[in-house]
Parts: sequence; C-alpha cells; structure tokens
Amino acid sequence: MPKRKTLDDHLNEKGSWFVGVTHDLSLAENIKTSILDFPDWAWILHQPDSDDGTEHIHFMVRANGTRSIKNIADKIELPGNYIQIVKNLVGMRRYFMHLDEPDKHQYDVYDVHTNNHGLFRQAKDGNKGSSDIFKLYSDYCRLTIGSISPKQFIDEHCDEMERMPFSQKIKTFQIINSEWGQHAHT
Repeated sequence: MPKRKTLDDHLNEKGSWFVGVTHDLSLAENIKTSILDFPDWAWILHQPDSDDGTEHIHFMVRANGTRSIKNIADKIELPGNYIQIVKNLVGMRRYFMHLDEPDKHQYDVYDVHTNNHGLFRQAKDGNKGSSDIFKLYSDYCRLTIGSISPKQFIDEHCDEMERMPFSQKIKTFQIINSEWGQHAHT
C-alpha cells in the first residue's frame, strides 16, 4: 500500500505551485480575477525597488493535478513565459514579503491578497510547513474543554473564519456555542 501523503507533502508537492510576475498593470486586473478559481492563490503589488523600476504584481497559484505551465497560463489567460513552477515554496512566500531582502521594502503578511494568510504567516514566523489546520484543531479541542474562550478562539482564527462560506460559519458558531454551553454548565 502506498504511503499516504501528509498535508505538508501535499502543500510542498513539486510542480503543483506556480508563480508569475507582470509589470503590465492592465494584465494584473485579469490575473487578480482569474486566480480565484484555484484551490490556493495569492498576489501582491510591489512598489518599484529602484528609481528606474515600476510597480508590478507577483502572483502564485496551486493547481491540483497539473504540472503544465501551458495549462496554468491558459486558465489565467497569460503567455506561458509569465509563469514558472515554484521550486521553493517557503522561499517564494518569503520573497512576496521581501523578508530576506532588508534593502527592499518589507511587506506585511496582510499586504498579500490570498485565500490563506496562514501560509504567509508560517513563512514570516519561520515555520517551514506545518499547517494552521493543526493549530485550528488543537485550539478547537482547547475550546471544547474550556481552556480558551470562544472570543480567544475567534480572535486567533479570524482568517480561517473569514475564508469559510457563510453556511460553514453558521455551523461552526453553532458547534462553538453548543460545545461551550455544555462545558460552561459542568
């Protein structure tokens, strides 16, 4: 039986992440819209790094089941030469914020537009791959036994809560209320 992939294996799977850059801000608007169809996506607007530089947008997407730059380029509606396969995912996330380039403008995690700020917090904090889902689960367990409050849980996991569809938020709050209510009376 083949070894089951962990979440970290999946996130770091070679060839599943793609990155690109463009200085043509008219293309950037299309990129910002078209990358929303990918399971994971991010983009950031970088200001010029020098007097002769221009504003530019970097973007990343994770695609399931393809390693083809052409497929990604077609989906984003860009020429293939704008896109490459990510070889170092943590390094690329750090590059989005210029964390290893102190002479360049330093960007905050929340300057990155993404459906998963946790990936960028991990890169900034030096966490090389474990996912926020484990912290979310751990904190949920702590919530159910009363070692953290619902407010602490929501404050800590605001980003994850924001990404949830509205119906899932309602279910989550119902679970939080139900679990917290059970433990508050014992």
